[in-house]
Amino acid sequence: MLSSFSNYVIGMMATSIPAVLSAITNASLRGLGKAQASSYIAIGSAILNVILVSLLANQAGLALTGLVYANAISSTSALLVSTFLLFHSKSLGNIPSFNFCMSHYLMLRYVGIPVFASYCLIFISTFFYNRIVSSFGEQVLAGFGVGYRIQTMVILPGMAIGSAIGIIINHNLADALRHRAYEGFRKGMLHSYFLYLCIAGVLWIWKEPMVSLLIADPLASMEAVRYLHIVAGSFILMGPMLTVLLTKEQTGQGFRALLLNALYFVLIIGIGWILTSITGKVESFYWCIFGVNLAGVLVIIPTFRMYRTKFTVSSQRNMSNHAL
Repeated sequence: MLSSFSNYVIGMMATSIPAVLSAITNASLRGLGKAQASSYIAIGSAILNVILVSLLANQAGLALTGLVYANAISSTSALLVSTFLLFHSKSLGNIPSFNFCMSHYLMLRYVGIPVFASYCLIFISTFFYNRIVSSFGEQVLAGFGVGYRIQTMVILPGMAIGSAIGIIINHNLADALRHRAYEGFRKGMLHSYFLYLCIAGVLWIWKEPMVSLLIADPLASMEAVRYLHIVAGSFILMGPMLTVLLTKEQTGQGFRALLLNALYFVLIIGIGWILTSITGKVESFYWCIFGVNLAGVLVIIPTFRMYRTKFTVSSQRNMSNHAL
């Protein structure tokens, strides 16, 4: 059994290798137009992870070790499935021999590199999150881990909707169809808002029974419930914010999305560390996450204006010029 935070971190760093590889192969599936299969894999992996956390950390009594094993098994399973689909579709066999040229560099620069860097940010931020929480004891760390696992599941629908919106926008970039691109974005965001309103409500109301399915330790369970009690309400804006960032990544604005992702994690880590150092309470860190999630509205509103100008106003101007 893992007996210290350092051993727990080492275990999680080891499991991050299949997790990152799985993220890369999943992104490849989305890039090849198999967004539905990619979404199914991501959702299935998250569900498997939660089930394994319940079985290993709760039923088997492995505590933090169970979290490491659960993450390793779920991420490896997702990697194997996504890799199998890539080979089965013969997509890898159709790739010509690689000759470096500017077009390859630009494709990586605006899409691949920002997406890869975003996944690296997630891993690095998780390390610092655990570092902040670990000073309050192993039960608190285990409870936070369960609450954060539930949050990880929560972000998956936003990723799926953002990828779908990106596909719709990219298929409607012709002047005559650009209004459909904005309409697809607007309707997709409305679906995201409604979905996350329901998710936040369900998690906030039924947080105790959901947590009890995942962990038996009373102190850790109490901590997971406390985390969700504070943070769950902010999912109403966190989900749509993530949808916006995924849409940006899929529509050639990867570096803007990466910058916003980095700002999000830096604010949580920096402000959270300062607040917990001053107050000596882990709740300060949770309230920091809550506040930064709500600040996501500062990303959503300008993005709406940007896409409206880009796909509606500019389209009307182009049509007027063609008419003249």
